[in-house]
Amino acid sequence: MLTGLGLGLAGLALATLLRSVIPGRLLVDPLPLALMPAAMMRSVREGFAYFDLRSPVLHLIFAVGFGAGSAWLTDRRGGTAEQARGSARIASGLGILVVAIQEVDAIVVAIYYALSAFVSLSISAYAADRFTRRMLRRRS
Repeated sequence: MLTGLGLGLAGLALATLLRSVIPGRLLVDPLPLALMPAAMMRSVREGFAYFDLRSPVLHLIFAVGFGAGSAWLTDRRGGTAEQARGSARIASGLGILVVAIQEVDAIVVAIYYALSAFVSLSISAYAADRFTRRMLRRRS
């Protein structure tokens, strides 16, 4: 749990620092994942000039980064893949919670955040599981 909190705080600090370099949403903000299907339908209708692939991809990279960081820290401490999944969920969830507190202002927005947070937490946990299992296999 402490590993996840520490990783989450470090990720939130990194996302805040990167916001000055990469303008737009914080990288821990999962909302672009929920908005991607609507953006795809709009781009089919009106042309691909409106399709924003950068925001969802950057968030996915950040979510996988939480999983990889969690796997690395768990492997260093001699933990299991289950512990890595838990700490990745905590780290990703902390960032999502901070952004959601700042951004949610309506019930519909809260529903979108809940859906995209579930997807983001699942991706972080899956990445942590795969990276940890690969590290454990290499060690043995």
